[in-house]
Amino acid sequence: MDANQLILIAVAVGVGFFAQGLVGFAASLIAFPILLQVFTFQEATAFLSFYFVVFSVYMVYKNHAMIDKKIVKNFIITVTLGFLAGVYLLKSLDSALLQKLLGAFLVLYVLQTLFLKKKINWPDKFNWVAGLLGGAAAGIFLSGGQVFGTFLDNKLSSAAEVRATLIGVLAIGNFLRFPSLIATHLLTWDLFKLSIIFFPMFLVGMLVGQKLFSRLNDKALRFLILLFLIISGFKLLLI
Repeated sequence: MDANQLILIAVAVGVGFFAQGLVGFAASLIAFPILLQVFTFQEATAFLSFYFVVFSVYMVYKNHAMIDKKIVKNFIITVTLGFLAGVYLLKSLDSALLQKLLGAFLVLYVLQTLFLKKKINWPDKFNWVAGLLGGAAAGIFLSGGQVFGTFLDNKLSSAAEVRATLIGVLAIGNFLRFPSLIATHLLTWDLFKLSIIFFPMFLVGMLVGQKLFSRLNDKALRFLILLFLIISGFKLLLI
């Protein structure tokens, strides 16, 4: 790898997990468009997988008191099934097609956030749909936060509880992903070594994001994230 590629990886990891530390998800959505200038889609997924395990261990420990354990427990089976389907698609589909799907996913997410002001109300009997869809998104894109977030927003009273429980639900997929990628040979020793090399960038980004969670202007931050995501989404669609 040349110096420019190494810089791109460092920026993707640091900025991605800064956002993850702030809002509880979004690292992959921010990091992927940058990493795809260096890796294939499958390689980018495997490269980031170790960081998500460490992130979940740390953040579940820090926020365990506010996590709604009952909700997390109820999601285990459906998230696992959806996640396994997502990993199968990740293994089977062409990298170029996955990039287009990610581009569409990013654009739809931004449009939904900007224009769908009314909360999406998940009827209780369809909770399993949220689990399957969120699990599949976690398996393919390393992020089911958008699906789970709309569900939790209707079930919990405070933003802090939503964020903490979202971290707990996403941990299910994060803990499943690492061994799954090893078993399917998508996570190679070389990629794992590379993730160790950039571990300091991950750690700094995550800890700074967590530290600034309650200090930054929420509206300004969300605007910058959404702007980056929609530009990245259209870029991926037009490649």
